[in-house]
Amino acid sequence: MQFSSDDAGAGILPAPLARLHSAIRRLALVCAAAGGVVLLGMALMTTASVISRAVANQPIYGIFELVELFTGIAVLSFFPYTHITRGNVVAEFFTQSAPERIRHALEFLADLTFLAIACFACWRVAVGFHESLDSLDRSFVLNMPEWVFYGPATVWMVLLVIVSVAAAVLSGWRLAR
Repeated sequence: MQFSSDDAGAGILPAPLARLHSAIRRLALVCAAAGGVVLLGMALMTTASVISRAVANQPIYGIFELVELFTGIAVLSFFPYTHITRGNVVAEFFTQSAPERIRHALEFLADLTFLAIACFACWRVAVGFHESLDSLDRSFVLNMPEWVFYGPATVWMVLLVIVSVAAAVLSGWRLAR
């Protein structure tokens, strides 16, 4: 379901919840902007490696590992903003003519499902982060500790869970009205 409000429908919430929702939305926007900066850095790094290879036959050492790390960080940083602004792909073909109450119930069910998936993914990434802190595992080419890969992912996943709770509260509130 698409909303015209800048806060994806948060205007229907009581003032304290609307302010909290707005703060979470701003945090998700900052997270997405950080992901954009990471993507820009990755593009510049890749460009520099290609130029270095063409001019001096010397690419940036470990570029594939760095691109892999930064791609994961960038992708995860966009999830919270996409979810809180209702930017995920929605298949409304069968429900667009359904009564509003049914659409709100389906939206709430989808938000609860997304919250459950986000919680599970956050738990597993956090476990991976914790285990990587205790292990001596390192990346193959750059010999970086594994926790460097898991740390930012854990932060973004926690934010995704917070955003998923906010989205579920909003859709639950809309359903209850």
